[in-house]
Amino acid sequence: MVNRESSEAKDASNHSPLPRKSISPRPKKNIIPSHSRPNRTKVDSTCFYVMITGQIESATFPSGINNLYCRYSFTYGPDWDILHGVNSGITQIAKRNIDGNNNKSIAWNFPIEIAFKSTNAFGWPRIALAIYGIDSLGRDVVRGYGSLMCPTCPGRYERIVQTYRPVSGSICQRIMNWIGGTPPEFYDSKFVTQSEGRGVVRVHTEGTVKVILNVITKEMESFGYTC
Repeated sequence: MVNRESSEAKDASNHSPLPRKSISPRPKKNIIPSHSRPNRTKVDSTCFYVMITGQIESATFPSGINNLYCRYSFTYGPDWDILHGVNSGITQIAKRNIDGNNNKSIAWNFPIEIAFKSTNAFGWPRIALAIYGIDSLGRDVVRGYGSLMCPTCPGRYERIVQTYRPVSGSICQRIMNWIGGTPPEFYDSKFVTQSEGRGVVRVHTEGTVKVILNVITKEMESFGYTC
């Protein structure tokens, strides 16, 4: 009996609870009310952004002109840089839709997408258009030039661009150009977006081009530009 009681006392001493450690309370965080928090300073923008999307929709020319395509290119100032997109392109060759309603429109629906950044509004982007076509003898000849300044305010715009082409100074030279299939044309299609040298050029107006543009701007107000 003595041995059993002593063994039970030993077991009870082995299973005695351990002393608990004293846990100190966590310090409370100082919560600053929202109305007393310091305002974050706005970072000044280093440039503004202009995004242009849309399409060269169609062209309208006299009934004798068909099988046309358009070559476009953007011109802009030295302070402008392209973020993404392409600054030039060429459409497919399109023919007039013969629907019996005397429709003179030639549809392209060629998309345009480009984004710029700049610090100066000087040299705002412009679009130079050059229309080419196939004549009755299968020769590739110029049909007209035109230019369009991109809108400066955000929104959707529909523009009709009047096109023109240079002509020779004499009737004899015009006949020779028609026979040889070499009508006069500008050395650079971007010439139509400039002002120098255009005062002495003789041109003939012929046809129009319809352009749809969607313009988005950002950070323009930071540089003092408002619509």
